[in-house]
Amino acid sequence: MFADTGRAGPTKTARRQAGVDDLMTPGGTAKIALGVNEPQRILVIKLRYLGDVLISTPVVTSLRAAFPRAHLSMLVNPGTEAMIAHNPHLDEVLVVERSASSLRQLRFVLGLRRRHFDVVIDLTDGDRAAILSRVTGAAIRVGFNREGLWRGRLYTHVVPLQQQPIPMRFKSWPSERFASLIGYVQEKLGMKVVLLWGNQEREIAKAILEQLGSARRSLVGRLGILELAALLRRATLFVGNDNGPMHIAAAMGTAVVGLFGPSDPVVWGPAGQGHAILYKGIDCRPCFPGGCRRGEGNCMRLIGLEEVIALVERLLEQSPRRRESP
Repeated sequence: MFADTGRAGPTKTARRQAGVDDLMTPGGTAKIALGVNEPQRILVIKLRYLGDVLISTPVVTSLRAAFPRAHLSMLVNPGTEAMIAHNPHLDEVLVVERSASSLRQLRFVLGLRRRHFDVVIDLTDGDRAAILSRVTGAAIRVGFNREGLWRGRLYTHVVPLQQQPIPMRFKSWPSERFASLIGYVQEKLGMKVVLLWGNQEREIAKAILEQLGSARRSLVGRLGILELAALLRRATLFVGNDNGPMHIAAAMGTAVVGLFGPSDPVVWGPAGQGHAILYKGIDCRPCFPGGCRRGEGNCMRLIGLEEVIALVERLLEQSPRRRESP
């Protein structure tokens, strides 16, 4: 959700993903200790969501700096490719085949093998990506194996990772509080509010819209990635959960009020300066395996409406975009 007015600020670099530092030297370059001096073809795999793909891009930047002559490809899920379509450091963007057709799957796998990658860096930590890493035939395959499962044997180098994947429903502030916040910002502060949402949060967006009735502006599901980025670049403020639009807003230089529960804002928070975070840090974070034992969404429900309103008012007061608006 954001209040829409003003002009864009400078673009900011997205935050590095958790665990990525383990792939690099302390100096921050991507001179990976893999026993290879100058790979000719490198593949980066990230089969997750929009925000995950965005915050993986610093890996691409570091790889390009370390291996300027290498052909650099990135493999992502359908629907996330626009996030990296114009990345100047990539030579090729590949989209994973999700068809149930065995023939199409075979063609896709053969296409990967024909590219003859020397190095694969899998940032996904999942079975499918691990298998694809192996079938490329690359001599060097780097990946995570947080749960110590069989997929670790498919890599030549396993990077330790402690982060637990968190279902999106555990990361969402209650819909009724979002609706109340939107009403307050529109009625009391006189700001225009547009509702946006990540791909995994459509049901929450629907619930908010139902509570708002006619007093609403929604672009849920109506914008492509570049359109979303352009819109967020013109926003005064973004308020939302830990999701893809939050990271895009921060990358566009827009101030963010980030609402965090089970995910750690030190790792997953918005990049850059001028943001505000609400985070309770209760002892069960980052979620018990198998679900929330305190009652679903408990940590997000600890974030009060008045707390969020106070931060929204503070950041709006500080915003140069609001002062510049007619």
